[in-house]
Amino acid sequence: PSTAEDLMARLDALPSFILIGVCAPALCEHADIRELVWPRYTAGFLLLEFVLPPPEPWEFQARELALWSDLHLDFVIAGVCSCGTTSLRKNLLQHPDIGFTVDGEDS
Repeated sequence: PSTAEDLMARLDALPSFILIGVCAPALCEHADIRELVWPRYTAGFLLLEFVLPPPEPWEFQARELALWSDLHLDFVIAGVCSCGTTSLRKNLLQHPDIGFTVDGEDS
């Protein structure tokens, strides 16, 4: 389990400002993203075994970057670390009628 010293060492290593992109459903309210999504996502990003407290409202900004309807895609494979998207991509690439617009992970 992560200790307080481990957490402080990880937090001290971070820059004072972090810009993190998170894909959340459009029906999520700003407060839901700040209070629920961001703490869990960031804890996972920092490899913590516990959920972080939500940031203060003045420390957090959520905004819509694009509408899915503007992207003209047949389907999207989206996921977080260790959720199986790389394996899914590799298996789908074996099909001759499936192609990807961007090659590689984390693109």
